[in-house]
Amino acid sequence: FLYSISRTEIGEYWPLYIGQNTIGSSSKNDVYLKEATVSQDHALIVIRKMKNPEKVIASISDARSTNGTMINGVSLGFVTEECKNGDVLTFGENYQCMLILIDTKEVGLSL
Repeated sequence: FLYSISRTEIGEYWPLYIGQNTIGSSSKNDVYLKEATVSQDHALIVIRKMKNPEKVIASISDARSTNGTMINGVSLGFVTEECKNGDVLTFGENYQCMLILIDTKEVGLSL
């Protein structure tokens, strides 16, 4: 999940899925952030379920946005970086979201 309290007091959240998750100010994105400093196609988060060792990982890359993307206050530039559970991602000038990764095996949940 991406969880944001940047825009409202009660917060907003978006589910992230295995594979590519697009982020931007265009409603066609998986994560639609309606904010002036967020580009139409701003960033991409990829979630992967690894087999050896079994775990869930995430990476983020900026999609050549105008105002950039940060992880925990550090600018990404145009590289892809691994994200960890609890990282604060900033899109544009001030749209902050916390990344929440839930690995069902790690927390003892099963289908």
